[in-house]
Amino acid sequence: MWSLYIRCLSRRPLLTQACSTGVISGFGDVIAQQWVEGGTTSTHDWSRTLCFSSVGFLFVVGNNRILQ
Repeated sequence: MWSLYIRCLSRRPLLTQACSTGVISGFGDVIAQQWVEGGTTSTHDWSRTLCFSSVGFLFVVGNNRILQ
């Protein structure tokens, strides 16, 4: 799995970083809603998770690459 990630990172670095950031942001929001805020799966706000993942995917990586 790691070798596949490294290969994708060398072939398409921006897309790979954007996908990684989106997934990590989504998992972070799930953790925040479930454990930090004490929610349940029935009260989970999936639109918030999607929004948070989208922000990570679309804006964070691009802005970091521009600012470097």
